Amino acid sequence: MLDKNILSKFCKISRNYYYRNPVNYEKILNGGNEMRHSEKLGKYKIIGFADKHMKRMINMFFFKKKIKKYKIIDDIQVFKLSDIDTNFKVKNQKLFSDKRIFPWIAKAYLIKKVLSESNYEDTILWIDSDIRDISENGINSIFNLCNNSEKGLVGFHSDFWLERTFTKVDLLNYLDVNKKPFLDSTQAYGNIFLLRKNDFTMNFFSKFLEVCSINNLMDYSPSKEKESKHFVIHQNDQSILSLLFKINNIKTFPIPFSDLYRTNIIALHSGYFDKSINLPILWEPDWHNLTYEEMWTNCNIKYNKSVSPRECLSASTDFFK
Repeated sequence: MLDKNILSKFCKISRNYYYRNPVNYEKILNGGNEMRHSEKLGKYKIIGFADKHMKRMINMFFFKKKIKKYKIIDDIQVFKLSDIDTNFKVKNQKLFSDKRIFPWIAKAYLIKKVLSESNYEDTILWIDSDIRDISENGINSIFNLCNNSEKGLVGFHSDFWLERTFTKVDLLNYLDVNKKPFLDSTQAYGNIFLLRKNDFTMNFFSKFLEVCSINNLMDYSPSKEKESKHFVIHQNDQSILSLLFKINNIKTFPIPFSDLYRTNIIALHSGYFDKSINLPILWEPDWHNLTYEEMWTNCNIKYNKSVSPRECLSASTDFFK
C-alpha cells in the first residue's frame, strides 16, 4: 500500500495537474483504487485508425484479429480515410493533406462519430496504431478505470514531458491556459484514452474536434506570438487533448504497461499493483525496462537541454527516500 504521508507530499510537489490541484486534495487522500472491480453497464469498444502507412496498417490488422477473440470486447474497429465523411475531409483539406497530421484530425472526427453512434454507458478505448498488444488477462482493468472515473473519461500521462515544452503558445492563449499551473504540468498522451458515453463526454469530444479543426492550433505552423524559452515542438492533437483534460479536471494515469515500474505513486494509489490486477499493455520497446531515473535522463538528453525538471522524479516513491 502507498503511505499516505508520501501521497500528501507528492500532491504538494507533483507535476501532474490533477494531483497538484488543491481542489482534489481530500478526494485524492480518501480515494484512488480506480482499477477495482466494476460492473459492465454497456458495450466495450476498441477503436483506432490506420491508413497510408503500411507497417501500421499490417500491425492493426493482426491486432484487430487477436482482440476480436476477447470475450469481454463487443466491438473493435480500425478505421481508414474512406470511413470519414467527404465533406469533412474537403472542409479540412489542409490538415488531411499533411502526412504527419491526417491521422490525428481523423482521430478527432472518428471519436465523435463513434460516440454519436453508441448507446449511453458504452465505453470506448481509443488506441493509436503503433500499439503492440493488450493481453486478454487484464484488459478488463483498463475499462475499470473508466467505470470508476468521476466523469466517464480517463487519460494517460507522461511523467516527464511538460506542457510548456510541447504546446505552442497560440493554443495556450486560445484556451486561456497560458498560466503556470498548466505550463508546468506534465502532458497527457494522445495515443490512448477511454470514454464512456454520457452528456459530459459528448460535449468534451465535440470541443476536441472543434479545436483540432482549427489549422494553426493543430499544425506545426509558427505561433503568432513568441514561444517561451522552454518550447521545443507542438504535439498537435495531444496538446489539445491534454489541455482539455486539465481544464475539465480529469484525472490521468500512467499507461498500464505490463512491466510498469512498481514505484509509480499514481499507479500505486490507483490500485495498479493489487494482487488481483494484471497490467495488459505492451507498446514500443523503448518504453520498457527502464528505471524512472533512466527515463528522466533520456528525456533531457533527447533535446540536448533540460526539458524535464527534477521534480518530475517525484512520480516515484524513490524520490522520497
